[in-house]
Amino acid sequence: MNNNITRSNKKSIIAKTYRFFVFLILFQLGFSTAYAQGTKLNLNLENTSLKKVMEAVEKQTDYTFMYDASQFDFTKKINLSLKNESIDKSLEKLFKGTKIRFKIVKKQIVLSILSQSKKTITGTVSDENGELLPGANIQIKNGKEGTTTDFDGNYSLTISGEVLWCFHL
Repeated sequence: MNNNITRSNKKSIIAKTYRFFVFLILFQLGFSTAYAQGTKLNLNLENTSLKKVMEAVEKQTDYTFMYDASQFDFTKKINLSLKNESIDKSLEKLFKGTKIRFKIVKKQIVLSILSQSKKTITGTVSDENGELLPGANIQIKNGKEGTTTDFDGNYSLTISGEVLWCFHL
């Protein structure tokens, strides 16, 4: 009986700690989003390279771009007119119709390329004791793809594009 109480208390402490960290992360994201929405841009650029547009954004804001230069063609010329636009809306306009995706993390704008190639991901889901978890749901966050582990805790999932994992037990 004492063993069950101890195990129950451990699970309770772990659950409370997990909720605290989730709250902290969401709280931090809220401030990040609020700052991003408060940053306004004014640009009127014609026939300007993507690289020069990004430099203009960095000059008007506290944001910096993070990217793998080998993946991007920054010589493409674009026209962009922004008047008192939030950083989110500005970036949406800038990258509209391209395969470039962005994510704002604190004061960095992380760029990536949307891949249309499909990949198959396989794995095994187990708990903290190494016990296999049959019936665990594996789902792509903000996506429709998902699967469930088999009797031995194994899964296989074919995905395309950028992926954020979300496990539900």
